[in-house]
Amino acid sequence: MSMNFHSNGFIVKSIDNNQETYLGVDGDCWNIDEDTEGLEKQDRDYIKKYISQTIATSWLDEQAIDACCDLSFVNKYIKACINAKIDFQVLFCKTNRTKPSYLWNINEDTPENFRFIGFDYAYPGGSFYSCVFSDLYTKRIPELSFVGLNEHGLIPSEELLKQFIERRNELIEKDRVGRFEQGAFATYKLWQYTGEYPINLNY
Repeated sequence: MSMNFHSNGFIVKSIDNNQETYLGVDGDCWNIDEDTEGLEKQDRDYIKKYISQTIATSWLDEQAIDACCDLSFVNKYIKACINAKIDFQVLFCKTNRTKPSYLWNINEDTPENFRFIGFDYAYPGGSFYSCVFSDLYTKRIPELSFVGLNEHGLIPSEELLKQFIERRNELIEKDRVGRFEQGAFATYKLWQYTGEYPINLNY
C-alpha cells in the first residue's frame, strides 16, 4: 500500500459531541441538504447540487475523495453552516488518492491558522467511516491497543499508521465473527483550520 500523500482540499464536518476529542473525518461531512433549516431554499438547492456534482464523487471514482478544492464554495458552505447554526470544523486533507487536486504544498510546518492533527484511516466519502475511530478511539479492538492516539484522537505518525493497517489486515484474515468493517479505505493526513472565517489563504 502506497503511503504517498496527495493534497486534496477541504472537508467541512459537523461537530459531534459524542466523539469528544476525536477530530478526524468520521461523521457528518457536507451534510447541508434540502431539509436544513435556517437557509433560503435557493441556497440549500445550490449547495446540494454543487456537492452532488462536484464533491461527492468517490463512489464513482476510486481515485477520489469527497473533498473540495474550491475555496470560494468552501466559504459559502461555511457561511451557510453559520446561518443554519451548525457547529462545524474545517479540515484540510492529504490522502493516498489523487482527486481532487489542490495545488498547495502544506506540510507539518503548518501555515498560520492551520494545525497538523494526525493521521486517519477511513472511507473516502459518505459517512467517512473511520477505522481509527471505530477500532482504536472506542477501544473496541484490544489487539490494536498498541497504537497510541494523540490528543486529537488520531494516529500521530506515518509509521504508526502503517503498523496499524498491517496489524488490522492480519486480524481480518483470522477474523471469524465479523468484527471488522472492510472496504476501500483511504489514508488521511489531516490539518484543522483554527482561524477566522471566511478562510483567506495567503501562500
